[in-house]
Amino acid sequence: MSNPTRWVGVDLHRRRSQIAIIDEQGELALSRRIVNDRDTFKDLLGDPEGTHVAIEATYGWEWLAELLEEAGYDVHLAHPLRTQAIAAARVKTDAVDAKTLAHLLRTGLLPEAYIAPPELRDLRELLRHRAVLTRMRTAVKNRVHALLARQGIHQEHADLFGKAGREFLPGLKLPEGSRRRLDSLMSLIGDFDREITATTREIDARAKTDERVPVLCQLPGVGRYTAMLIIAEVGDVTRFPTARHLCAWAGLAPTVRSSDGKARLGHISRQGSPALR
Repeated sequence: MSNPTRWVGVDLHRRRSQIAIIDEQGELALSRRIVNDRDTFKDLLGDPEGTHVAIEATYGWEWLAELLEEAGYDVHLAHPLRTQAIAAARVKTDAVDAKTLAHLLRTGLLPEAYIAPPELRDLRELLRHRAVLTRMRTAVKNRVHALLARQGIHQEHADLFGKAGREFLPGLKLPEGSRRRLDSLMSLIGDFDREITATTREIDARAKTDERVPVLCQLPGVGRYTAMLIIAEVGDVTRFPTARHLCAWAGLAPTVRSSDGKARLGHISRQGSPALR
């Protein structure tokens, strides 16, 4: 005899989460707040057969989705903006949110977001890690420029952090405090350079074994890194019926305001992945 079907809504937070379980009759069978512990989740949800779980795509959802998928649960990721538009309520609590997710999943009205497979999520993390490191290095370089500007030093090198620039900086006559800060900043830049180089090597190694990279690199302005970024963010491109759907998902399609038979195009929607855009 098969297990009864259940629909679970999880209002996930950093330390604790609210769980709501709805039975086959549409009645609330359980509503409980628990600590975010892996064993606690699995013990509470029980047998994965016939259990469908909805999680909102909020901060840190990946670990729970991976845990439940590996345990055999049917996991659905709720699109937060669309879910909020459908399920706006006068009273909003964690218990209400969890119950709403479960009800929307049961009735087939849950607006779902794409759950990338684990290997694709790992690739995304790698590429975003490199992007973060690059932004942090740029911030430190800007601090160096600001330090020199405060000392009235006008550097004549096109790239202050190239070979000639790095030979120029140690010879500058600076006050003792400024010299210490400059040396500290240059040391940080060196650390970032090493980490970015190591990360880039890992990305290049993966790019060499991916047959989609040479195809994407035929596009003007697309290199290995950009090609891997597109692959990581888009995932399975066949899930988009047309190129228009892909552009809309990436947030590149214009917003439309229509009234009284007149349509007005606005700015791009900017929904979806900022990295891909």
